[in-house]
Amino acid sequence: MAGPWTGKTNASVEGPLTDGAVRAIARRKDVASVMLRSRCPPRISALEGIARLRRLFVEGACPPIDELARVPGQVVELDLRTRTPDSWSIGARHALRSLVCDRAPTDVADCRGLARLYLMTYQAPDLASVPRHADVTELELNAPRLERLDGIAQLPSLRSLSVRRAKRLTDLSAAPDARALETVFFDGAAALTDIGALADVLTLRDFTAWQCRHLKSVEPLRRCPRLRSLQLVDGSTVTDGAIRWAVEDPRLARGGLLVQHRRHYDVTRAELDAACVQRQMDPATREMLDAVMKRVVKRLKSP
Repeated sequence: MAGPWTGKTNASVEGPLTDGAVRAIARRKDVASVMLRSRCPPRISALEGIARLRRLFVEGACPPIDELARVPGQVVELDLRTRTPDSWSIGARHALRSLVCDRAPTDVADCRGLARLYLMTYQAPDLASVPRHADVTELELNAPRLERLDGIAQLPSLRSLSVRRAKRLTDLSAAPDARALETVFFDGAAALTDIGALADVLTLRDFTAWQCRHLKSVEPLRRCPRLRSLQLVDGSTVTDGAIRWAVEDPRLARGGLLVQHRRHYDVTRAELDAACVQRQMDPATREMLDAVMKRVVKRLKSP
């Protein structure tokens, strides 16, 4: 059913973006966020008249290529949860700060000030295919074919790297080329064993591993002078069992350590409980969250 739904500062359109729907949204002077869900390619240029529009989300059919280049200039966050063309352009969007899309536009470098880039389908074996950009500080990828981080240097301002579905990732040797990197997040890096290269990332503060089941050691992180957070969750394990240094490291003492898998480590469970962030919760809350996480994981694994 077509038609807008409006909340306090947002609006949602299910179905075609008709002129009537646009007028209904435009009458709301405070609308800053619009979500479009349609099987028909939406005419997003019709939203240009909404002066306070800052966030635009599109699901379903992808807008035509010429429409993608006519995103309203005042938009700060553009989220395209749809299949974008292999080659498309967005034009110079100096207000744009966050871009989520299937494939990056060919002229993304013209979006000066872009801070966050999330590519939902990244198929290259390294980062050389990520568009060169001087301002991007956060890079997120769904990258099932990523094997190495070569090319990371072309994002000189990069502070946060998140890689999901990284089942082929094995080589982190290029990580030190990211001179400003502070946060590293790996999800599903089942083949990753050696993170020794991260020891040379002198700016590294936070390291998180989800479903990284074969890490040889996290002890190289001990040499990162700014380390403040180490999280091994959802099945991530360390095969050498050397965790005591993290338990005793004062930099991780204020809730910076979280280790969910408790077996085969060189510390007792009681010591690990005392050091981990979970200790800051009361027992009832911790038990409830553990139960919720088990249900979520079971649901995700079910066909």
